[in-house]
Parts: sequence; structure tokens; C-alpha cells
Amino acid sequence: DLPFVISSMSFGSQGEIAFRAYAEAAYRLNVITLNGEGGEPEDMLGMYPHNRGIQIASGRFGITVDALNSANLIEIKIGQGAKPGEGGLLPGRKVTEKIAKTRHATQGVDLISPSNNHDIYSIEDIAQFIEELKTINPKARIAVKLPVIPGIGIIATGVSKAKADIISLSGFEGGTGAARRHSIHHVGMPIEVGVMEAHHALTEAGLRDRVEIWGDGGVRTPADVVKLICLGANRVGFGTMTMVAVGCTACRRCQFGTCYKGITTHIQDEEEARERGVKHFEPLDLDLAVERLANFFDAMGAEVKRIAASMGYRRVQDMVGNVNLLKQVSAQEELDMSNILTPAVGPYIPEVGGWRAGRQVRRPRNHLTNLITDVVMEAIQSGDESVVFEDELVGPADRALGTRLSGELSRRRHGWNWPQGHSEETREYTKIEEKQRRNDDDTEAGRGSKVLIHLHSSSIPGNGLGAFNTDGIEIMVEGGAQDGVAKSAAGGKIAVMKGLNYNGRRLDGSVGKYFAYGATKGMFIVQGNADSRACIRLSGADVVIGGKLESPIDDSLGFIGIRANVKGFLCEYMTAGRVLVLGDPGPWICAGMTGGILYLRLNEEMGLDQEALHRRLARGANVELQMVDNEDEANLRYLLGEYVEQLNRTMQYDESEEIRQLLENWRSTFVKIVPSPKKNAPQGDRAAETLQGVAVGVTPRVTRSEIVGI
Repeated sequence: DLPFVISSMSFGSQGEIAFRAYAEAAYRLNVITLNGEGGEPEDMLGMYPHNRGIQIASGRFGITVDALNSANLIEIKIGQGAKPGEGGLLPGRKVTEKIAKTRHATQGVDLISPSNNHDIYSIEDIAQFIEELKTINPKARIAVKLPVIPGIGIIATGVSKAKADIISLSGFEGGTGAARRHSIHHVGMPIEVGVMEAHHALTEAGLRDRVEIWGDGGVRTPADVVKLICLGANRVGFGTMTMVAVGCTACRRCQFGTCYKGITTHIQDEEEARERGVKHFEPLDLDLAVERLANFFDAMGAEVKRIAASMGYRRVQDMVGNVNLLKQVSAQEELDMSNILTPAVGPYIPEVGGWRAGRQVRRPRNHLTNLITDVVMEAIQSGDESVVFEDELVGPADRALGTRLSGELSRRRHGWNWPQGHSEETREYTKIEEKQRRNDDDTEAGRGSKVLIHLHSSSIPGNGLGAFNTDGIEIMVEGGAQDGVAKSAAGGKIAVMKGLNYNGRRLDGSVGKYFAYGATKGMFIVQGNADSRACIRLSGADVVIGGKLESPIDDSLGFIGIRANVKGFLCEYMTAGRVLVLGDPGPWICAGMTGGILYLRLNEEMGLDQEALHRRLARGANVELQMVDNEDEANLRYLLGEYVEQLNRTMQYDESEEIRQLLENWRSTFVKIVPSPKKNAPQGDRAAETLQGVAVGVTPRVTRSEIVGI
């Protein structure tokens, strides 16, 4: 109903009452809000599908198949204005038991968001990610959040071609308690420049009608909203002002977790506040916070409507990109805004002469994952609790296999089958039905279904195999797989084993980059090697990488990753789970690791001794290399037992027996890497000290209203 977005703010950076107030207020106002990285409390999932967006950041905090199907909007955060290209940080003192559970992390430990290039290296990778998200949730619109940086117009056209529905731009005045001081002062560009450049580039390329443009970053007044719309934005985001509306005094100490207004703290009551040394603490009241937000945005909306009507417009969206309504009224000597106030021209249509080739058509990339879903769900609906789907010679064009089935099972288990549309009746119906569903066990049909997808005859499926996998789905591949196997999986089992060649010899069994990235649950096995960034942000899943050394290591040659069985960055930012690597784990392992356990096999005959493993640790990694003890025996027997089972299923009995023998001398065969208990103790006070001066928003020296008039 209003062209506003309550910008992404995470459960952790915000207290629980404030976090819930943003969602409820957006529902009442019928505007859009996003949850920010870090997932949602479980009881909020599915409550606001038409008004709530789920954000996916680089760390994959709290992202599961259920979270992705709980809303009709998913936002990929590539970066935000105050820290483009950097990861964020939630200080350990703000990581409570509930926050840690939601984020699949450890209570009291600093949560570092990895930088953005762990599984998104290019526009093509964004396109793949968008395709996976639209596969797991076909109803969802996909937004890509970008910082305003030089060249943002070209980037925006690429994101549009990657099939995003929304391009969300964030200016340099954004940022929360997770932004470092240098980011606030030295990073990013004004949102006006970003919106203008993106609007111009998309218009010139003939792509503007494909996407919405959202803009946020220091927007404060209705006049700011109208100006940004005239520059090309469809919707305008509010973060800082949303917090101000519920009582924030802009003291700029969010990162300390001691907000006396009860907004960005997890302090529950006045007694706890006194224990923490917080004076004059005022617990935030949910109903009052929602009422304040509703009043604020109602007033903002009324003024935006008044401004639009005063210029003869009946719809604010008709003003998008109309810079003729703006003129520079001050600061002409300091700023030349002629480029910003130039209308966009397009679409650009190239001249084409001579003979043209006919249109090329092919099988859609996600054809097979749709086919699997259709035939499996038909069998489940017929009453079959166990279903096996077999195929052979599956190739790279067959992407995100099993992903759509995961989404379908998730929606059925939760009863999420809300009607389309955004009318008041639809939204009210959705919320009522969702509340009733939570008390109705009959809607959890299909929870006990078990599905095996078996791809054999040297199949090598494309990117995203088993992405967002869920309980009840097992995938067996005999051959290999490409990037993103088991990405953000939340259950089930995936095994990539060697496949038979035409001579009957088993080969490959390897996977591409970011294997099991952000996986929170399940068992994932690779018989061969794994490319770089395996198990990044692993948060509870179990992993076995069975690739073995074929020749003695020689680290003096340099470029360790080329010859390793994992090509680099293994278990970076890992927070929970168990990983077993039987070969060379490669360089730069365990950077930012704060939880979980990594088991490594010693192979002194090949030169892989403890000294060699120490050389593979990332510089500054807060971990320790230790000998295994009695508590590790059960873990090793479980992980190796699962691997042996997969070897036997593919009739590799000699290999299976070799793995069994490793257990006979497990104490001398394996070592483990775990986070250092001293270095990874709760770091809240130290983290807060390093973030002093970080602001929720920075007041500009010259306000927009003083420079640009309507």
C-alpha cells in the first residue's frame, strides 16, 4: 500500500521485541520488511508470507529449506552501503542462547559473516543462485542487495540478466552495529548516485521493465522519498528511522548490547539491566512499538501522497524516474548535479542487418528437477512412503537436482499453501490459517516420506545438486558433481561416489566448489576430491571427503592446493558439525572456525605428518591441532561407518575393507582440529571496544532537502 521497505535488520543486531515489531507493523501497514541475515525465530516462519522477506547473506546464518519457503520474497545480500565487499560481525556478547540456536552457532562467540566471494564469483554465479532459489520456492520473488559503488549501473544490468526481480541498492549512509568504523567513514557512495546510475543503465539496455529498484541509505523525510523515486526508485527503504520510530535516541552504541531503550539489546527486564550496569532501562513493549511504527509510516505515507498529488499524480509509481520534477536549488558551486538530473533514455535497440540465425531452443536447465518432483510427489500422494527415482548419464545442464523436491516437501509438511495476491482478505486469511495450522498435526503430511534419487552410469549433474536438501531425501551419484553440492542443506544424505567408465573402472567421484556450504544438518560424502571452500560456515552437518594422496607431498614446490585433495579454505567460519578428510586438506584451513570438529588422517609415508598439517592452517586461525581421545572414537566410527556403507552399496568392497582397517589403529591414525578454548571464549567486550564509534546512521553535513528541491 505504501512505497516503503523496512530494511533488513537481523535477529541479533536487534532485540527480539523490536525484531517482531517490524514484522507485525509491516503486516498492518501492508508494506514490505526483511528479516536481515540470521534467520527467524521458528514461530515466526510462515506468519507473514506476503509482507516478510527472508534475507540470505554470505554466511547463510539460519537459512534452511523451511525458511526459504516461509515467504514470497527472498533477498540475496551481496553487500550493503557501509561495508561493501566485507563481512559483518555480531559481537559475542549479543549472541544469546536463542540467537545461537537460530543462527546454528555457539552462544557467546563472535559471529563473523564471510565476505561475499565464497560462492558468488560472478554474474553467472548470481544467476545460478537465483535459479536455485526459484527452484526451492517457485512463488518467491528474488531481490539482490548491492552496495552503491563505482560501476553500479553495469552491475545492475548484469543482475537483471541473471533474472533477479528486484535490485536493492544501499548507500554509504547505511550500516548497523556490525559495520566497522573505517567502513562508516571511507566506504560506499550516496544512494542518489546509485539509483540514478542503475535506472539509466537498465533503461538504456531495455531492461528497466524487468526489475524493481529499491534504495536505502540515510533516507529521513517524505521529501527524500519522493526525490529518490523521481531518480528511479520504485521503493525506498528505512532502517535508522525505523529504529527511531520505536524510540531509538541514536546514541550509536548498538554493538554493546546495552541499549537502554530496549531496541538493540537482549536484556529482558530492569533487574537484568541493573546487573549489566544499564541505568534508566526501559523494556520495549511490543504493542506500543507496533503502534509507533504504524503511526510513523502512516504519516510518512500521507505526506508522500500529498506531495505527489500536489504535482498532479494519482499514483506514486507514475513518478518513477521523472527527474524533470527536480532541480538543484543550492550548493551549485560545490556540486554539479546535471548528470543526476538528466532523464534516462532507452531502450537501446542495436541495428542488425543481413542473415540472422534462427532462435536456439533447448531443454530448460531445471527440467529434470521438475520431472523428479512431479513423479515422486505423484507416488507419495498415492500413499507410497518410500520412493526410488533412477536416471543415468545425467549431465551439467541438469542443475539443482532434488532442490525443488525439497521445497515441495517442506511446504507440504508445514501446510504452507497460501493463496496468491496481496489483498487484505488474502493476507488476513493467510495469518489466520497459519495460526490454526500450528495447532493442527494433520497438515504435516509427507513428514515420514523417504526418497532416494540414484544417478548412475557416470552421471555428472550440474551446479546445486541437493542445494537446500531436507530430511527424507537421499541422493546417490555414481560419477561426480559440480559446484554447490549440498549448499545450505538442512537434512538428508548425499553421496558422490566414483562412476564406472567404459572399461569398468571406477573414476572421479569428486565435487566442485563450496561443497556443503552452510549446511546445518545431514550426512554428505564425497569419495574423491573437493574443490576449494568446502564446508565453509558448516553449522551442524556431517561430512566425509574420501580423496587420498596418490604421491608424497612436497610443499617446497609451493601451490599446495593444486596437489591437495581439498583445494583450499576447508572449514572456514565453521560453527558446528563433524568433518573427516582422509587425504591432504589443502591450504588455509579453519580460518574463522569457532565450533565443530575437523578430523584429519595422518599419512607419514606420504609426508602428511603433524608438521605438514600445521603448515596448512590459515594464518591467525584460532584453533588447536590435538590427538584424538576416547570421546572421538564414536564420531570416527560413525563417519567412517557411513562411508563404508556407501562403498558397499556401489560394490567397492576392497576400498570398504581398507577404510575398516583405519579404525583398528584410530588413535595413531587420526588427529583433530578444534577451536582454541582460550581464543574463542566470548569476545563481547573486546569486540565492542573495537567497534566504538560505529553509528546506526551518519548525519550528512548538507541535507538533501537543502540541495535538491521538488
